[in-house]
Amino acid sequence: MKLIEHKILIPLDDGKQLLVNSLNGLIDEIDKKTSNIIKRWSLVEEIIPCNEEEDKLLEELLKRGYIVDDALEEEKLMDNILSKLKTSVDKSKKIKENITLVLTYSCNFRCPYCFELDNPPSAKIMTKEMVNKIFSMLYGQVKRIHLFGGEPLLPKTYEIVQYVFQRWNEVEYQITSNGYYLSEFIGLLKQVKIRCITVTLDGSKKTHDSRRFLSNGLPTYDKIINGVEKCLKNNIPIRIRMNVNKENLEECIEQKKILMETLPNADQCLSFEITPVFQVNEEERVMLTKRLISLDIGKNEQEMDINNHAFLSENSPLLKYLLYNRPMRPMYNYCYAHNNYLVFDPHGYIYPCITAVGKKHYSVGTYFPKIEYQQNGIYSRNIETIPECRKCKYALLCGGGCPLGISDKNNLYKPNCFQTMQDIYAIAPYVYIKHNNEFLKGLN
Repeated sequence: MKLIEHKILIPLDDGKQLLVNSLNGLIDEIDKKTSNIIKRWSLVEEIIPCNEEEDKLLEELLKRGYIVDDALEEEKLMDNILSKLKTSVDKSKKIKENITLVLTYSCNFRCPYCFELDNPPSAKIMTKEMVNKIFSMLYGQVKRIHLFGGEPLLPKTYEIVQYVFQRWNEVEYQITSNGYYLSEFIGLLKQVKIRCITVTLDGSKKTHDSRRFLSNGLPTYDKIINGVEKCLKNNIPIRIRMNVNKENLEECIEQKKILMETLPNADQCLSFEITPVFQVNEEERVMLTKRLISLDIGKNEQEMDINNHAFLSENSPLLKYLLYNRPMRPMYNYCYAHNNYLVFDPHGYIYPCITAVGKKHYSVGTYFPKIEYQQNGIYSRNIETIPECRKCKYALLCGGGCPLGISDKNNLYKPNCFQTMQDIYAIAPYVYIKHNNEFLKGLN
């Protein structure tokens, strides 16, 4: 008998560690003595306990799935997991219930941290013919539509938004908007089912206006707040996103409290998402994440999602387990972009996710004027097609990572391990220790 290779040891404090079985999703806290025994047993192909204490440890590890007869048994276990995951993913690829329409790449804002700043400027707007083409492609399948940009809610997009709402009048809508023209769109928005409109406010009026301003430099805060209030009064759900770095983090946390107390219908229709901006370095991102986690520990998942900080990656089974006590489900690939998500832009291109829009090397095909799918690495990228992932002990917790972070744009069949390593070794120990401290506090 031997220890599985798919085990992960995560250092805590006082010499303790978390022992993670990435094959079955089980996690155990072990002390320093047990950790040393496991490290010693990891070096041998046949475990021979030295005493009664080690006999008991071996028995417990066997029950928890950390022990196999040999490498061949572990390989068969992995093959079985991969086979089931592939079947599930292949089935999901046939379902096209969620789509995004990038109505235009135009935007009336000039936010310095926007991830679309590198996209070539374009005033083009999606046409009715394009909408009709998408409708015919996916007739009867679509249940949720995400309107995105650029900025989807502009005076010049009013007509196409209206047409989309008429074409798909029974689906649920999500809209990501800077919020500047919300007031002008209230009449339209009331005609359809809105799951939520995500609007960004980066702190107080002064801070927000210094970070999110019009293309002519004028402020935006007051007009956005006015539109948000009108939406809330009309029971249109608003999700306020706050992009933070170390300069505005505490201010955004305080501003959230103020908005919850002052905005109408906040307890029913208002939620928040506080997340680090793309450009912060690794050290700052870890600091920001830990601070936000500290505010959420002790709350249940519904409380955290509705009125707190939905900033953690939905792509981390380990963090979802530690934060929400969800079962750790193995990952075949990184996210929905690898499976069945379609993003249609106003130039006729199809992309796999909103972060990829405008970058043609990530396009998976075209839909207008004719439908053509490309052989693209994102749709076929998974832990079986990425050579380094096939025997990696982290693969089932990682799914190969996000391909958009790979420097070699011509070869997406490489792993992107950065976020997973950060989640496992920097964030997970903090969450686990913080959770335990809150639990002990509650007992006293």
